[in-house]
Amino acid sequence: MIKLEPKYDKVIFVGYPKETRGYEFYHPSDNKIFVARNGTFLEKGFLSAITSGRKVDLEEIREPQEEVPIVLEPEQRDQAIEPQIAQDIPRRSDRIRNPPVRYGFLMSDEG
Repeated sequence: MIKLEPKYDKVIFVGYPKETRGYEFYHPSDNKIFVARNGTFLEKGFLSAITSGRKVDLEEIREPQEEVPIVLEPEQRDQAIEPQIAQDIPRRSDRIRNPPVRYGFLMSDEG
């Protein structure tokens, strides 16, 4: 490999992933889809390409998800629901406030 050769593979932009930031790309030689945060888009080259109208069928591969058992709560229609009263009074701090010692003097009520 020569140092001046391009260090990238040409891939096809597929879309945007749902879970993460970035782009989904299709690598035709590996027949795989991968997610990348960065990409250089060759828009002018794509518009003038002969194969721009070609369709590629992709097989969607999903990772198995853990199944969470669903626990149904019994209905509680027989119990009376008590309305909650909103508290309008904000909670105040119980902390005793003291002036900082770093000022080097004490203030009194007299001034």
